Amino acid sequence: MSITATDPYANLGLNTQRELQSQEKDRTKLGQEDFLKLMTSQLQQQDPFKPMENGDFLGQMAQFSTVQGVEDLSGSFNTLSTSLHSSQALQASSMIGRTAFTQDSSLMLGSDGAPAMIELPNSASQVSVSIHDQQGQLLRSEQLGPQSAGLLEYQWDGQTDSGSMASPGRYHITVNGLIGDRNEALNTLVGTRVESINLDRKTGAVSFNLSGLGSASFDQIAQLR
Repeated sequence: MSITATDPYANLGLNTQRELQSQEKDRTKLGQEDFLKLMTSQLQQQDPFKPMENGDFLGQMAQFSTVQGVEDLSGSFNTLSTSLHSSQALQASSMIGRTAFTQDSSLMLGSDGAPAMIELPNSASQVSVSIHDQQGQLLRSEQLGPQSAGLLEYQWDGQTDSGSMASPGRYHITVNGLIGDRNEALNTLVGTRVESINLDRKTGAVSFNLSGLGSASFDQIAQLR
């Protein structure tokens, strides 16, 4: 024997609060059919000695079409926004495990070395690199010779000036270039592994968790390998 669940309110001929609210919402919403009925009634009741101008009639129709079009457009934008957020998250997930280059002076030494890039606004007759540990002790000093303007790739293999190998971890890199007759500090882009991504479900913003360097936004990543 099967038992069919019934709504006691429906059996009594009563509507639930939710149904009443839905009906009220439908009554206050002006649809296209309602609008056409109002326009027809307006034409029937108009003063024959003062008929409605064609411009007024068309203007009311245009206003209704504009409001309805804006509502449809808003819904389409919401759907598009959700789709773009999903697509952005999918693309960002493919970056996990790759090396991201961000502007920083903290160099992360791993088992395969510590990659970096040096930004040269102009050609330099000499470029020097200094690497210090977290206590400020100088571990490595290198002269890279004359370099052209642009991005100069640099890779520290972990070897110190004493010939020993530094332990994997975080270090500080300083680069100077002799440009003309001035010794200028140069910006560096350090390469770090992307460990994971974060997606803000409300805004769709994507950020990356970089090994040893914390979080970075999408626009802070200058290059990805």
